[in-house]
Formats: sequence, structure tokens, C-alpha cells
Amino acid sequence: MFYPFLNYKTLSFPLLLVLLCFSPMAHSKQTEIEIPDHALLNTNYSIGEIDSIYLNLGEFYRNLGNFNSSTKCFYEGLSWSEDRGLDSLKARYLTNIGINNSRFKNFQKSKDLYNQALAIYTNLNDTLRQSFLLNNLSLIYRNQKQFDKALKYYNQATAVKRKLGLSGSRLNQNS
Repeated sequence: MFYPFLNYKTLSFPLLLVLLCFSPMAHSKQTEIEIPDHALLNTNYSIGEIDSIYLNLGEFYRNLGNFNSSTKCFYEGLSWSEDRGLDSLKARYLTNIGINNSRFKNFQKSKDLYNQALAIYTNLNDTLRQSFLLNNLSLIYRNQKQFDKALKYYNQATAVKRKLGLSGSRLNQNS
């Protein structure tokens, strides 16, 4: 369900996001909000705004428990970010798709997605996000009762966070 009667060329970004996330149909697990196509978004909104549409809709659906729609939004964002060579955003979508797969115990798929994102963040020298992914990998191995691997990834994540000067509750934060 999308609003075909609206002129998206003149619609402000905040209003678009409100319409997408807070329409009565959006709260139904039976209904999916149709995301505007990439071409329409590219002509009317900034990269940050387009990223927010995909990311916020994906989070919105995840919070409703509608993981299929959430994952679809993240895959749309992934495709959009890949088309534009936006590696940091690509890694974020890979991570979110991995989180959704983890919720359904699709651990191998999650590991593959996390490792792809980890490679990107390593290439970008984004050590904070590397630590989050290392922690996510440790959680997967813990859930699979592979405690040696879980501890290995947890220790790597903790070492990176300590290097960054994170301590206390921030040290154990997950992505």
C-alpha cells in the first residue's frame, strides 16, 4: 500500500516518513507498505533521507514482529546502496539482514552476512562497527554452543572496544 495520489516531488521527507510508518495499514502484520521505487526516491531526496526510509521502515517492521517485511526493506536498501557504491550503508544493511536471520536461527546466513559487513568495515577502518559485528558473531557461536569460537570473537570485540576507550556498559553494547 502506497499513496499514489500524493506528489512525492513536493512531499517533504519528514512527512513521507510519517506517512510510511504511521499509517493505519502500516500497523497491520497483514499489510505491507510499498516502498517508492529507487528512481522516484533518487530524484527527490538526499542519500541520508533515502537511507532513513529503508532503515526506519526495516526497523519499524522488525519492532512489529514482521520480519519478512523488515528483511525486504533492508534488501531494498542493500540493493540501493550497492547501486551507488555506498559501502558503509551496504554494510549496515547486511548487518540488519543478519540480525533478522539470527532471530530465526538462520545462523549460517547470519554469519555470512556479518562477515561480509565485517570485511567492509575493516576496509573502511570503522573499528567500532567491527567490534559490534565481532560481538554478534560471538553471540551466534554461543547460541550454537561453540563456546571456544564464541569466546574468541567476544575477546576480539572487547579488545577493539577497549582500544577505542569504551568501558562499562558501553563495552558490552551490541549493534
